[in-house]
Amino acid sequence: MEIKYYKIRADFKYAEKGRFYRVFLVKENANLREMGEFIVEIFGGELEHMFLYRLKGNRSYLPESWIEDWNFFSRAENEPFNKKTVEDLPDTFTFEYDTGDGWDFNCKIYKKPVIKEIDDDGDIPFGFVLDAKGMGIWEDEIYTLYAYLEGKIDKDFDGEDEENGIYKPWNFEIDKYSEFDDPVDLEELNETAMNFIPLDDVY
Repeated sequence: MEIKYYKIRADFKYAEKGRFYRVFLVKENANLREMGEFIVEIFGGELEHMFLYRLKGNRSYLPESWIEDWNFFSRAENEPFNKKTVEDLPDTFTFEYDTGDGWDFNCKIYKKPVIKEIDDDGDIPFGFVLDAKGMGIWEDEIYTLYAYLEGKIDKDFDGEDEENGIYKPWNFEIDKYSEFDDPVDLEELNETAMNFIPLDDVY
């Protein structure tokens, strides 16, 4: 059976173009809550924090509870992402994970759908990863990643520097910091993508 997918590229906003990104497919009716979880998953995050979609004109798609609990999110400018799908997004937007901490990804949707032949007897995969660079989200250590990307950490350094706030990520096992730039194992990443199951609606 033929299934329609949308192709999306997500680049880390604060790295040089092509240094840290994912190119992936999501099925055409992907709910934005589920898609956000998928994006975090393929970037190696742990869903320890909330996320939102930032649009032009100071608008956002975000958890409904944020609109209810935070006065600076008005319904006039923002909408719950549970009621939106990938088809509601503009061609370009920013995906923000751990909002306010700097895990911001500039995203582009390629509006021409990709048709994939899927086995009738199996589950329909939520998405696939086509290309990737950069190890992934360093949970709770974004300052260290900034320092590494800016060349402030020797690529062969294999320790930590508590005085300067340099720490290895807890969600990846690394030796040298240069491992951030090692080739991404797409086969392994697609095993993660193919096994992706959205969480219960907790947002």
